[in-house]
Amino acid sequence: ITMASRRFGAAVTRDKLAVAVTNQRAAVGRCLQRLRGDGGKIAIRADSGTH
Repeated sequence: ITMASRRFGAAVTRDKLAVAVTNQRAAVGRCLQRLRGDGGKIAIRADSGTH
């Protein structure tokens, strides 16, 4: 039972990671669109602040 549940847990973790990565990519895409829309005024601030 432990092997099966461990495998199931790994699958769930992988799904959560995939969702997190997808959300992050979407957020980054929105940020880039916003920066492009604002003519890159906030680009420097965003670069220094996010990491």
